Amino acid sequence: VQLVEVSSGDHLWTDTFEGTESRFYAMQDQIVASVAETLALPLDAPLQVARATTDINALDLYLLGRHHWHERTPEGLERAVAYFQQAIDADPGMAQAYSGLADAYLLQANYDDRDSVSAITLAGPLIEQALVLDPGSADAYASRGILLQKKGDYPAAEAALGEAIRLNPNHSMAHMWRGNAVMALGELSQAFSHYEAAFALDPQHPAVTHNYINTMIELGRYAQARSILTSRSSGSPDLCWLQSWLNCSNSPTSATAAEHRLIITLNLWAGFETLVRSTMGIRLSWLGKGNMLEA
Repeated sequence: VQLVEVSSGDHLWTDTFEGTESRFYAMQDQIVASVAETLALPLDAPLQVARATTDINALDLYLLGRHHWHERTPEGLERAVAYFQQAIDADPGMAQAYSGLADAYLLQANYDDRDSVSAITLAGPLIEQALVLDPGSADAYASRGILLQKKGDYPAAEAALGEAIRLNPNHSMAHMWRGNAVMALGELSQAFSHYEAAFALDPQHPAVTHNYINTMIELGRYAQARSILTSRSSGSPDLCWLQSWLNCSNSPTSATAAEHRLIITLNLWAGFETLVRSTMGIRLSWLGKGNMLEA
């Protein structure tokens, strides 16, 4: 394990840790404690590394599933479904794998061609099984929140996501999805606070960044939105699209924000064909409320 000063490239600290698979989590605790001590970071609470499974192969499959799930593409979600199912097969008692598979099905209704009814039907039993296996699973409550949003029950979705955040305050997706839920209830300022929390936890995630900046635009914070976008080197089509909107007008007064974004979207239709195929369906469905959010 190495700590490197990014600006200079200097190596600050190096150490080697050895152990067997049976000591995997103990080694994680040891590494975190060593790094924290080196950086003089206080550990105000006992280390809490998620004990998802004792099967290292199942854990690897689950992490691969999450990696592809975060891609938010049809191909990535198909891979995520396969990896989560393999993780379940490897360890049927791994609650996180069930919630991961549920999340993959639910997001396929946004980024792939799976219909919402099918997504809800497949995800529901998986979420319940995850909660049977681990009643205190923040991931499972977050999954329940997405499912309830798909059903249009936004107050219940907001409550489920609030429970996920209570169980794990660092769950960036739960913060983001809670923002989506309260946005659907018309609470723009509350939604912004949740997106801000998600962005603080995961500033490199394209969906988090998209929703955070989109809400800044809704609030008229154009300079703040532009500042974040211009500081990013991401090639995400979503962020390019938002930058184009901001370049259209500094202070749009002749049309609503939703109307401006629709104009830009139509102008960029050909250039962002892949983006349109994967995400435009959900965006157009949100235009009536003046919001275009990522799941």
